[in-house]
Amino acid sequence: SRLTQNELASVRLATASARRATGHVASLTMSAEDAINYATEHIFERVTVVERKEILMEALKVSRGFGVLDDLKAELDRQIERGHHVAVRDKISTWDAVEQESRMVVSVDEGLGTCAPLGRSSALNSVRASADQLMAIENVLNSRDRVLSVEGAAGTGKTSTLQTIKKGVEAGGKSVFAIAPTASAVGVLKSDGFSNAQTISRFLQD
Repeated sequence: SRLTQNELASVRLATASARRATGHVASLTMSAEDAINYATEHIFERVTVVERKEILMEALKVSRGFGVLDDLKAELDRQIERGHHVAVRDKISTWDAVEQESRMVVSVDEGLGTCAPLGRSSALNSVRASADQLMAIENVLNSRDRVLSVEGAAGTGKTSTLQTIKKGVEAGGKSVFAIAPTASAVGVLKSDGFSNAQTISRFLQD
């Protein structure tokens, strides 16, 4: 199989490092195209939308200081013009990410009103919570949608709200399984009472 741009750039970096060790300093240079290709593939493994400057910073890093910023900017502009990436103002994404998110939106829309309620809000009459927290709890437990989202600023009681939702789901005879993108986030969930929390990658493997 063919090497990915990420793998190809890594091979070239390893070759350049080996040549530097033998005194061939001129071989250290990396083309602007290779640097941008490596940067975009590396960054978009973790996120779907980034600022333009993040790609340029990663490209400068991978070129080990031999990259020229103006050349990297020009190469990124060329790739956008060729349709390799999606750019809106200073935000850049990939067509794959746009397609995936479009599919997710369709899936969310198709799941509206198609499920049984998650739990029993009536079992939580003695819960101490603010009016906003109670509204969120009741909306989640009584919802018939396949996908739900609970958002809140720092310090608004998201953790206690999720713990109460968990109790309501379990009161309805169901189980709660928690997953998170990183090991540190899993640790937070476990400390907050979600003992079975796992990373997304581990969940997909199992």
